[in-house]
Amino acid sequence: EFSEDGTTLVFRLRPGIRFSDGEPLTASDVVFTFRVLNDSGVASPLVDTARIDGEPIVAERVDDDTIAFRLPRRTAAVERIFDSIRILPEHRLEGFLSNGTLVSETGLAASVSNIVGLGPFRLRDYQAGERVLLERNPYYWRSEQQDVYPRLEGLAFEIVPDPSTRALRLSADEVDLLERISPESFRALTSESHEWLRLEDLGPGMVSERLWFNLNPESPIEEYKKRWFADARFRRAV
Repeated sequence: EFSEDGTTLVFRLRPGIRFSDGEPLTASDVVFTFRVLNDSGVASPLVDTARIDGEPIVAERVDDDTIAFRLPRRTAAVERIFDSIRILPEHRLEGFLSNGTLVSETGLAASVSNIVGLGPFRLRDYQAGERVLLERNPYYWRSEQQDVYPRLEGLAFEIVPDPSTRALRLSADEVDLLERISPESFRALTSESHEWLRLEDLGPGMVSERLWFNLNPESPIEEYKKRWFADARFRRAV
């Protein structure tokens, strides 16, 4: 819900949500997440995501299930900010933030138990440069008494930098899916005949790209570009 002037946004959390370690999600976790984002010692790469005109979005706990966000000004697409932010577990990470070790305790050498989230899977094991193993999150909010989500018991992500090696492993039935296939690998794989190997064109990818048009009349760009960008027909065409 927005305030009338658009500078306050109130969220109410879905009831019964738990982190992947079983602890409940509360408004305090959301407020903690924004504290981490704006902590200079953490130097989060997402800090600019949570700012408007260089000013931070301030998260305030109203009650266990309600958070109010104070915005520097009305912003048309403010909801998109929250697409990029993962909520952190205060009960796990508060001590690390206080003593300045949050980055090291959640980095590549972190204990698996410190990596706690809200998604359908949770981290089971990580071997640097080799693989990431995930297991079903038993506390995932979509699971019901008669139905279990996610359907899969787990996922294994193999880290294979070389595209040729990735294609060979697919061809040898050592992996089930390649996220992307190069034109060279596609040609090589189409020449093979396996009952279990099928190449599918899945259409447009899910990777998002953004284009920004500078509509500021004071910007130091060429005048003809300003005229282009100001024309809605031009923007729609792009």
